[in-house]
Amino acid sequence: MKHVSTPFAAFAPVAPLVLVGTLVALAALQDSRPPAAAASTAGATRVEVYEFAVRRQPKIEGITLYGSEGLEIKLAVEVPGKSLLSIDEERTTLRTWADDQGTSLAPAEDDFFHWAQMDTRWDDDERMDVATLALRTASLPVAGAQRVKLDATLVFVDAGDLTTRDVSAAIAKGSKFELAGQNVEISEVNAVEDSDEWAVQVAFTTKAPLDALQTLVFKDAEGNEIASDDYGSSSMSMFGKKTYTYYYMLGRAVDSATLSATYYARMGHVEVPLALELGVGL
Repeated sequence: MKHVSTPFAAFAPVAPLVLVGTLVALAALQDSRPPAAAASTAGATRVEVYEFAVRRQPKIEGITLYGSEGLEIKLAVEVPGKSLLSIDEERTTLRTWADDQGTSLAPAEDDFFHWAQMDTRWDDDERMDVATLALRTASLPVAGAQRVKLDATLVFVDAGDLTTRDVSAAIAKGSKFELAGQNVEISEVNAVEDSDEWAVQVAFTTKAPLDALQTLVFKDAEGNEIASDDYGSSSMSMFGKKTYTYYYMLGRAVDSATLSATYYARMGHVEVPLALELGVGL
């Protein structure tokens, strides 16, 4: 399944960084913190900071900063023997993020973007035991601060055993079946107007994310592939429960189809404790 990442406006590559902090301290990984019972702690894990940047609005009149102020840390994480499919935003925990003057740099709870985002993998042959991440906050160190400290636990989705399985289902609202190991219900089937390419939009709703799903192919009764495209996903929380909806466009309307799903049959989590102390260098 394709995952579309929304660019982080504060660090969009439309303008150079106004201030770039110099990395003067090595990122440290602390193994003393006990892992949560639901996750495993991998051995020989390595964390490396390779970029540390600060952006602030210039005080000189007439100079404009394109985007918003903020701080960004780029990390590379290596967990041998694991496949780091994605970062689990709900399990990942930020305990403290502050400068050495006691100023909290933690993002606001209502920030649209999660503070830790995993970069998109563009190469199918890229090492799955290595991931790069961007840690972002719109907060800035105070004048005179020399160091930034961050204490967190990153939790990655660990996946393996790539499997392809077919399921036949009615393409109609209320149709229920299992897809990529999850119970799925079709919540919408809508005709697409004013399009020469797409005829129908189908929405699948689940109670758990379809993180394991990599590709989904639709076939008609004769086994011919139906043109389709993944149009993204959304999630909604209500009364403490969360639902996920996935949208697909089909090139033609059909009453039923065979859905050929390629997904990871093994899904788990791996924790990476994170303890950074970086020199601001300003």
